[in-house]
Amino acid sequence: MPREVETRIEKRIRKFLWDDKTLVRVNKETIYAPIAEGGRQLLDLLARNEAILVTWLRSYLNLNENRATWTYIADAILAHHVPSKFANLEERDKINTFLQSWTSNSSKLPKDLRDLISIAKKYGARTEGLAFSRNIIRQMPIWLHSEAADIHKLHNSKESRCLRQNHGVITVGDIETQAQKIRTPRHGRRRNCRCTACETARNECHCEAPYRCFSKANELLRTLPEKWNPTSDLPEDHEPHELQPPEIEGGITFDHRITVHGSLADAFRIFTQGNTINRIPEVVGDPQPAELKVEAYTDGSCQHNGSDDATAGAGIFYGEGNILNKSIRIPQNLPQTNQTGEIVSVKTAVTDVDPNHSL
Repeated sequence: MPREVETRIEKRIRKFLWDDKTLVRVNKETIYAPIAEGGRQLLDLLARNEAILVTWLRSYLNLNENRATWTYIADAILAHHVPSKFANLEERDKINTFLQSWTSNSSKLPKDLRDLISIAKKYGARTEGLAFSRNIIRQMPIWLHSEAADIHKLHNSKESRCLRQNHGVITVGDIETQAQKIRTPRHGRRRNCRCTACETARNECHCEAPYRCFSKANELLRTLPEKWNPTSDLPEDHEPHELQPPEIEGGITFDHRITVHGSLADAFRIFTQGNTINRIPEVVGDPQPAELKVEAYTDGSCQHNGSDDATAGAGIFYGEGNILNKSIRIPQNLPQTNQTGEIVSVKTAVTDVDPNHSL
């Protein structure tokens, strides 16, 4: 409802109630109160209109697959009308003003969107929680991340542009995947590195310097505060994945976990105050290794075992398409037996897997 219409209606209500009296000894809160409490149960137009805006805001921030069509149009309009300091940003990099550090020029927005942004600021709508699950963290856009103060300094580097344009990096999960590739077996900090990850990046992504992009991805990941970094030791690592059933029939188990689960839509809160805190709270509990567990299949083999021309090999398999999968020819200075191959495969797996993971 336009503000001028709201004002006219309020004046008519006032005239009807008080007959144009200038001195009224009953405040609005009493008039709006229920009749049982001594009020007149009059409709609070301002509160009603703001409540409608809040429901629209909730719909806009429902960042799931079933998001309303109008919200995508709103995204495009908000991303198009930005102050001059954000004018050089590409449209595809401006995903959501509530998740990133760019803002819209409110004076150029349609009134409905201007009111939407205004109500969000008035009541403190933002991502808020003591801790978030990795699923939520990985859905956040990495570019101009709202909680990474210095990430904008890396936005226009050659490697960052390549990560966006050639590697298709959009989210924190995407950048985490790229950063992990610096641990690919036989990966080296050189332009002609022939490791599996670099070869794939050159052939499929047309990346000229994969090792630089992987290093930049790692640098971008490090700009995230620990609360928003998927590589951090998060509270969910110390919380039970499932709650115990209630001891009393028909009872409800209290969820004592502090981690917010679900999707990005579940990370938003309203009526927040003050600055956000990006430190991870201390949590006492037993670590849950399931999230960090790596399963590897190892084996050794030997042709002509026991003879002078025996040749042995080893193999490690982590899963279909995993870049850590490998086959190894056993060097001639080692015994050419299948037992040697088995030992080498296990030793290689232990060396290749991140020490923070359970193998």
